[in-house]
Amino acid sequence: MAATGAGRPSRGRPPRIRLEDVVDAACRLGLEGLTVVAVANQLGVRDSAIYRYVDSREELLHLVADRALDDFDADFDPTADLEELLVEFGQRIRHFLAKYQGMADYCTRFGERPPVRRLAERVYEAVVDRELHPVEAVVAVDAVSSYVFAHAQASPIGIRADPVPVDPAELSPIHAEGRAVADALDPDEYFGWLLGVLVSGLVVGVRADDAPWR
Repeated sequence: MAATGAGRPSRGRPPRIRLEDVVDAACRLGLEGLTVVAVANQLGVRDSAIYRYVDSREELLHLVADRALDDFDADFDPTADLEELLVEFGQRIRHFLAKYQGMADYCTRFGERPPVRRLAERVYEAVVDRELHPVEAVVAVDAVSSYVFAHAQASPIGIRADPVPVDPAELSPIHAEGRAVADALDPDEYFGWLLGVLVSGLVVGVRADDAPWR
């Protein structure tokens, strides 16, 4: 008997699937709201067919995240100075998190998994090559990452956002004026400006004589 709807399993011989098919379907669905049932529906099979390859939803998340992390370009222009490298790194993270919705939450939750750590180590090494001490490199990279992740988790595409809409009439005059100006700015320009300010301060701060690790 044929399937009665898209993605629904038929009563005949079940489709033969591979682990690669499972990962492909999970990647199409994305990290947000990913479930074993959703993947099974995508492939037109029963849940039990998916469980032949993964033990849990969490394992599915790891498979999707690992493929996404492989897509992150951690090769930087060797002629770029430290400030240029950190700004480029921040912009790449932003675009990466916009492309792979849910990765900000995933990396926050599973940041110690080897694939995440390997990517971080590649960026640390690139920063150390700009004559930074390893401690300085970690501080700089983690600060940029934290800023970009905060933006990504504030709104679906990583742009400034208020989690709760506010009636302008309820704001103080200073807050209302400042908000009106900020809301009129181009989001990409606004993000890039803030990132540049952060990086400029970091480049000076991590090398300062009064840094906590000196």
